[in-house]
Amino acid sequence: MPVLIKDCEGLEWAFLADTTDTEVLEPRTLSEAKRRLDWALWEQAIEEELASLKAAGTWHMEELPPRVNVIGSKWVFKAKNDASGWVVCYKVHLVAQGFS
Repeated sequence: MPVLIKDCEGLEWAFLADTTDTEVLEPRTLSEAKRRLDWALWEQAIEEELASLKAAGTWHMEELPPRVNVIGSKWVFKAKNDASGWVVCYKVHLVAQGFS
């Protein structure tokens, strides 16, 4: 019986460390971000990025000409942390997939 308790204590610590590391990771896709509890903060960062791009005049809407390849884009999510590890800022960037 004492061996079982000792093993459980070790597993408990390993589980706590794994859970902590998992929760601080940034989402990799928009659909993953939408499933998170902090989605409202990611959504606000997306709106800020779109407003910034529009204010800079970097893009405008156009009709797609026939037989034209479109370069895709994706959202890149980054949570900025302070010295103690707390998230202080949510940043999102829209990047072109130039490899396509």
